Amino acid sequence: MKKMNGKIFIALTFLLLSGVIVSAGVMDSDWPMIYHDLAHTGFSNATSNFSMDNMDLLSTFEAQGKISAPIAIDINNDDMAEILFGSSDNNLYVLNSNCEELWTYKAGGAVSTPAVFDLWNNTKLEILFGSLDNKLYALDANGTEIWVYETNGSITTSPVAVNLDNSPNLEILFVSNDENLYVLNPHGKKLWDYPLFTRATTPAIGDINSDGKLDILLGSINNRLYVIDLPDLRIWSFQTSGDVPSPVVANIDGSGDPEILMGSGDGHLYSLYYREYERGSVRRCNEFTGNCTVEHIKYSTIAKDWDYETFDGIVSTPAVADLDRDGRKEIIVGSRDKALYIISNTGKIRKRYSINGRVLSSPAIADLDGDKKPEGFRKWSYETDDVIKEPPAVADLDRDGNLEVLLASGNKLYVFGYKSLHIVESTTTTSTTLQQLLQLHQSVL
Repeated sequence: MKKMNGKIFIALTFLLLSGVIVSAGVMDSDWPMIYHDLAHTGFSNATSNFSMDNMDLLSTFEAQGKISAPIAIDINNDDMAEILFGSSDNNLYVLNSNCEELWTYKAGGAVSTPAVFDLWNNTKLEILFGSLDNKLYALDANGTEIWVYETNGSITTSPVAVNLDNSPNLEILFVSNDENLYVLNPHGKKLWDYPLFTRATTPAIGDINSDGKLDILLGSINNRLYVIDLPDLRIWSFQTSGDVPSPVVANIDGSGDPEILMGSGDGHLYSLYYREYERGSVRRCNEFTGNCTVEHIKYSTIAKDWDYETFDGIVSTPAVADLDRDGRKEIIVGSRDKALYIISNTGKIRKRYSINGRVLSSPAIADLDGDKKPEGFRKWSYETDDVIKEPPAVADLDRDGNLEVLLASGNKLYVFGYKSLHIVESTTTTSTTLQQLLQLHQSVL
C-alpha cells in the first residue's frame, strides 16, 4: 500500500496573547504540554529573528513505534530544553536539545503525550503521562518513578495540572477511557472523580463564567462539549452532530469574558459562551411580619454565539491568536476538506487555504522570523514520510534566541530551525538546493 505523506506548514506572524494559563516556572520559549497551555491556544509568545531562507531540517529521531505530539522544556536545569514524547513502543522518550536520547521509561502500553508541571511548587519539575496500560505515571526529571495511578481504562489523552483549591500544590486532572474524569493530589492520591459516561479529550482549563474560579472543559466522542463548574461540580453541555475535539478557552472579542472555541466532526467551528438568564420569579412572604420579597429564578447554560461550516469534519483543536493586532483574536482551524481556515472573532471567514491532504492535526502559532507583520505572510512546507496527526511544538531548544519547530510523523521526530547557509563545491555529486526544499508562498498557514 502506498503511504500518504504529510506536510508541515509554519505560520509567520507577530502575535500578542494575554490571560493564558501556563505552568509555573515555564519560560516563553518552552512548550510544556500539548496545545502549549491549559487554555489550549496553540500559541507561543516567544519570538526569534532569522530569515526564513535559513529555515531547514536540523535533525530527526526515530523510535520503534509511532510517536505522540512532542513537548519541550528544560527539566534538568542545564539551560537547554529537553524534548519529550510518548510512543506506541511503550516508551516515554527524553532527548536533549540535539535530538540525542537521554533516557527512556518503559510503561506497560503505548504512551500518550506527556506534560510537565511543578506539582509541589518547589522549582522541581515532574513529568506526567498516561498509557494504554490504564495507568497515569509521574516521574522526576531523571526518569525515576514517583508514583503510578491505575484506572479501569486506557489513557490516550494528556493530563494537566492546575491549582484548583488555592493550596501551594497543584491538582492533576485527566480522563480515562473508563469514562471518568479523575482529580489527584500531587502524591497520586485520588481527590475525586466525575462520571462522564463517554470517552473525553484532554481537559482545557478556564474561568468560563467569570466567577474567579477555574472550570474544566472537555470534548467527547458523544458529540458534546462538557463544562464542569468548580467547586460546585455543576455541569453544562453543548450538543453538536459530530465528535468534539479538545476545546480552546480565549477572549476573542476583547470584552473580557472568555469564549469557547471548538470544532466538531459535523464540520462546524463553534464559538460558545456562558449565558445566565432569569426565568420567572417567586414571591416569598414572612407569615409573622407580613414582609414579602421577590426571588428571581436564574438559569445558566452554554450558548452558541456563532458557527462556521466547513466542507468536512473538524477533528483537531483550533489555535487562537490576534493575527492583525486589533485587539480581537482570529481562530485558525483545519478541516478534513483539505483546507485551513482563518476565521474572525465574529465568525466571518478571513482566508481559506487549500492543502493537498486532509488536515488532521492542530496548528501551532509563533513568530519565527521576527518580522511582526500582521498580513501578507510567507509559509514554507516540508514533506515528511508519514501522515501528520499530532500537533507540532515550537521552542528554543538550545536557548540561542532562535525557535525550533518539533513535529511528529509516524515513528519519526523532525526538528526544524535556523541553519546557516553554505556552499559545498563538488564535481561528482549534486544536491537539492534550499530553494527546491522550501516552498515559499505569500500567505499565512
